[in-house]
Amino acid sequence: VFDDARYTPWPGGFAQAGTALVAGTADLVVLLLSPVDIAGHEHGADDPEYRLAAERSDRVLARVLRDVDLQHDAIIVVADHGHTGRGGHGGLEPEVVTVPLILAGAGIDRTGRAPDARLIDIAPTVAALLGIPAPGHGLGMTLSVLTLDDQGRARRAGADRLRLSITQSVVALSEARAEVQLLEDRALRLALVGLGAGLAIALAVLAIRRRALRLDLRVLLVSVPAFFGVYYTLIGTVGQRFSPSLVPEQGDIADSLIKYAALSMAVQLAASLWALHKQPSFAQRLAAANGIALVCLMLTLIPAGLLWAYFPAPYVLLPGPFWLVVIPAVQVAVAAAAINVALTLVVEVVVFAAEAWQKHPPPTA
Repeated sequence: VFDDARYTPWPGGFAQAGTALVAGTADLVVLLLSPVDIAGHEHGADDPEYRLAAERSDRVLARVLRDVDLQHDAIIVVADHGHTGRGGHGGLEPEVVTVPLILAGAGIDRTGRAPDARLIDIAPTVAALLGIPAPGHGLGMTLSVLTLDDQGRARRAGADRLRLSITQSVVALSEARAEVQLLEDRALRLALVGLGAGLAIALAVLAIRRRALRLDLRVLLVSVPAFFGVYYTLIGTVGQRFSPSLVPEQGDIADSLIKYAALSMAVQLAASLWALHKQPSFAQRLAAANGIALVCLMLTLIPAGLLWAYFPAPYVLLPGPFWLVVIPAVQVAVAAAAINVALTLVVEVVVFAAEAWQKHPPPTA
């Protein structure tokens, strides 16, 4: 019998539900304490609020578990992740991937230690305490801190090895098949990216010949770095060195990237208008603005296309933390560049219309 206390959103709800569940007849009870994680997201691990949340949670757990008979029951306390000092998780920072693990009670060796324990080892360990087989698809091992006799320990270790062997073989076969398909798809996608880039360059050459587009180096050196420099600098600094842990609050990583992109767009828009203002005529301003559009879109669409070719979802192998930030960052950059191009052209047209109105006002009746 299984029960859990996850949905207790009223004051004192966790203590009430947890106490009732622990006093019940379930073989397995799962208690989820959220205040520590919430404090980590809102304040960061370096903030006193984080420690206060941990202390409050400790007191609540002590109250809920005070009637547990450790001669007959076992308790496991663990966290799914830590937090960076400023808040956030998802990367490979030591403080994020290292979490506490406490085991006590029946079936637990008091003198035992598990320095190499992993989160995936919790499920088979719980299964061993319950006297049931470990989940067949799991990749974890039963922790050695259980008070099993030699025969029981050997039996459990043998079952772990057999399960891992089967699971790893199935995973390896699936990955090999997916890798073959991935390579075939990659060749096609790279060809499409190359074709798209070639067509864009051909159209750009045609536009240059017709004087509808101009690659003014002075304008480009002001406008293009204004977006890309600010955007990727923000991700690399405020974003904690391109780590998924850049998300301090609960939510999608895109929320933070969009904020960085919006600020970068504002900087680029101001820089572009300043640089274009120095052009002698409206036609030359529009041609130079089209040059900004071409360069920015090429610098975003080509990387986006390459990432689409090399890291297509669903992933066969999960990309590293760096790429898990770069991939959505480039996708957001494509949208930001397109929006900024449109804004720049609209502002230029509005400015031209206003100047024309001032120079040649309509006749009065």
